[in-house]
Amino acid sequence: MQTTFQQPHLRLRPTALASVSLLVGTALSGCGGGSGDIVTQTSAGYQVESGVVQKGPLTRGSWISVNELNTTTLAPLGTSYNFEIRDDYGTFQPSAAVFKQKLLESTATGYYLDELTGQVSTDMVTLRGMSDLSVDRAINVNLLTDLSNARIRALMTQTTAPLGLQAARTQAQREVLAAFNLHNSAELLAGGNQPAAFSELDLSKNRNADQVLTAVSAVITQIGVTGGGITQFINQFESDLADDGLLNNSPKFAVPLGTQLDNAYKQVDFDRLAANLNQFYNTNRYDADALARWVDTSGGTDKVVDRFKTESGNVVANAENRSPVYVAGSEDHGQCLSSSTGKLYYNGTLVTTATVKAVKGESYSIGLSGTTAQALVDGYLQRTAPVAGACPTKTPTTGITRLAKHSVTIAGVTNPKTVLDLYENYLPDDKKNSTLYVLRGDGSIWYWNADTRGIPTLLYKDVNIAGFLPNRDRQLQVVMKNGTTGTVLPRYSAKLGRNTADVTKHLNRQLCTTGQPENSSVALKKDGRIWVKGSNAHGQLGDGTTFSVGTEKPIGTHFASIVCLGRYAGHSTPPAILALKKDGSLVAWGGNISGVLGDGTTTDVLTPKVIATGVASVQAHGTSALALKLDGTLWSWGTNATTQADGSTQTAGILGNGSNASSLLPQKIGSEFQSFALLAGDRVVATKTSGALWAWGSHAAALIGSTGHLYSPMALEPNLATLQGDEATASGASNIAFGFKKDGSTWGWSANAHGQLGDGTTTPSTTAPVRIGTGFRRLYAQGDHVFGIKTDGTLWAWGSNAWAQFGDGTTSHSLTPRQIVLP
Repeated sequence: MQTTFQQPHLRLRPTALASVSLLVGTALSGCGGGSGDIVTQTSAGYQVESGVVQKGPLTRGSWISVNELNTTTLAPLGTSYNFEIRDDYGTFQPSAAVFKQKLLESTATGYYLDELTGQVSTDMVTLRGMSDLSVDRAINVNLLTDLSNARIRALMTQTTAPLGLQAARTQAQREVLAAFNLHNSAELLAGGNQPAAFSELDLSKNRNADQVLTAVSAVITQIGVTGGGITQFINQFESDLADDGLLNNSPKFAVPLGTQLDNAYKQVDFDRLAANLNQFYNTNRYDADALARWVDTSGGTDKVVDRFKTESGNVVANAENRSPVYVAGSEDHGQCLSSSTGKLYYNGTLVTTATVKAVKGESYSIGLSGTTAQALVDGYLQRTAPVAGACPTKTPTTGITRLAKHSVTIAGVTNPKTVLDLYENYLPDDKKNSTLYVLRGDGSIWYWNADTRGIPTLLYKDVNIAGFLPNRDRQLQVVMKNGTTGTVLPRYSAKLGRNTADVTKHLNRQLCTTGQPENSSVALKKDGRIWVKGSNAHGQLGDGTTFSVGTEKPIGTHFASIVCLGRYAGHSTPPAILALKKDGSLVAWGGNISGVLGDGTTTDVLTPKVIATGVASVQAHGTSALALKLDGTLWSWGTNATTQADGSTQTAGILGNGSNASSLLPQKIGSEFQSFALLAGDRVVATKTSGALWAWGSHAAALIGSTGHLYSPMALEPNLATLQGDEATASGASNIAFGFKKDGSTWGWSANAHGQLGDGTTTPSTTAPVRIGTGFRRLYAQGDHVFGIKTDGTLWAWGSNAWAQFGDGTTSHSLTPRQIVLP
């Protein structure tokens, strides 16, 4: 029998208990230690009102053993007290016990709430902590008391100048927090209405220090996943910290602890964390942003927790922008503060020296300015130790502790760190060797794959690159800001020890190529002329012959766009071209074995031949084509099936003509259309002037809650404004499509086997759209994983990460959108 919490969706471990006695409504008032608890000292000893054990909370049936210690040697005195946790909130009742010694060490073992999943663990964890009942207000044991435990022991038992418990604990707590980039622990553990030590923290209270415990617990759960993994990380952390208070013994471990923490900072889903805790404690006090502010979500790039990061946008070029003030804490007092760049201010007055000695309680800020050539400027308020009591006359470059970060972005200039575009060279039959390319605002192209172990690596940089223009032969092409294109050619650099790139720039707006052995090419230049070169067996060069062309030559002018067909587009059929001229006439030439040229025959066409007029746009896939005219009518021709790269076909109804019959001439399939898109080459979606969305083709019925193909256009969800094109749909069994509603929200359909919907499940949703995250402007899917670019330029990923596709250096999957923080 499996017993569950009274809150829905939270699963308890297998237990013989029939019910949970503590009701959710009383959880916040009745559980936990913290400042509301009382330690009473009498002539007989010490009495404690209550206590709590939390990783997440240890659950019913867990137990805690409390041992009295010698205050000097820390040796157990032989007196121990055992308590059982009788609810699912980690609370125990030691009120009947009278402790004769003030120094206690507690050890708790049991199952715990995994706050990242909202479920109880399937294996146990052990936590330890020390208490000094002469000053403490509770016996609380948690992750932070455990992380500091070995260091406290080392400081109290060191042969030279051993510390007393209070001094040892204060120092160990400071060092533990510093390992998580948190400083000024005395201000965080201030006492009064706030906790005074780790041993007074309580997840259910949600004070500042409690939020730190919550965030750190989530980070370590992200690393360890299971009770055994969490225990292993705790043991490694304690071992590393114990000798000198620093995480600097990484060679002992397979993966350095700092690296593990940095990766986890980026991966924790704080939205889900807050939702799970709100549900568990029956409250709404937990907020994702409030919890995330206590970690460095940049993944260690900044070494500053989000609480002390600020940014100002649309700053006028060359105008100074000042950061919010930073109030110096107890750890800052007497230390040297400086600004990594820009100007430093003390109590609002400009500091004329490179550094200034900090005074506790005083205010410091930095002033930054940027130019149109330096659109983003990051500055850090940083701390270093004085030398012989004096601060250096130059800005320090070593021994730095970063305290705060401020960023300014110049108005009208693209933030160089935002993600502009993304392209995956996806190999369905060899996913391990697929490569992901990302373009950032500064024109830099980053890539990652199995060779880079999923770590983003700089490939090339040119501030004139506007976006990617990939073609079917898997060459990575870029479009420049002036409308021309270039081909990115990666090459290995022995000097750098990694790939770099050359970019062949040309005056093309579009380029269709076949590769070997034909090496045919059709290039649309910026001036509207088309130039051709290469093999010409099917008239694919459009020069009126079937003879090869050795030197590039023009064949026409006033072209607006071209569409690659056949081998020009990576398919096995003869290469051919559909070209739209600036006057709206549509012309075609090349191989015509399938009738895709729309001239009523299956005969090759050797020179550009007009097949329609008044055309606004045209798209094609394999041997099927569609064109939208300026009058809102939509036309189709070619085969009525999907043509695969190997030449095989699959009936799809892609022509939307009410049957599975092909057509050698353009045929009208509807009116009042505004736009259309081919999705994955086997279905079509189109918007009408009314704003309604229509669909037809292979499996399109799934988009309206049915099954099979649609051979005629049918109306979809009326509130959906658009569906994205080829790059936003996955092939194969994932069967995924994305749509945007008029309010900008994103929705998706999918078999969802790998969590491609990003809703935290693998539950299929092929009959109704499911909302996918918030704030996305573009989505890209390939098979079993999805990437999203948000309106703020941040990059996110979810689904399968088996081959380190996400670019965060891990192979851990995610059922919800996970932010990918690039260098």
